[in-house]
Amino acid sequence: MGLTRTVSDQLVAAHLLRAGLEGGISTVSYNLGRLAAGPVRDGLTDRVRRLDQARRNAAGLIDRLTGMVA
Repeated sequence: MGLTRTVSDQLVAAHLLRAGLEGGISTVSYNLGRLAAGPVRDGLTDRVRRLDQARRNAAGLIDRLTGMVA
């Protein structure tokens, strides 16, 4: 019952989460293009993969919450 009462607030939070992840991906991707091959670049490549997975998870959460609002 509590979830239903706050679903619109949770949906806003999920959208903000996704926006933050998009910003992180953009920043890290930009920096990747400026780095030579090596351990720092490899670490950033891994970070982009993790951020992208989190973005996909946030998108799934948004879909589920949207279904509850509609």
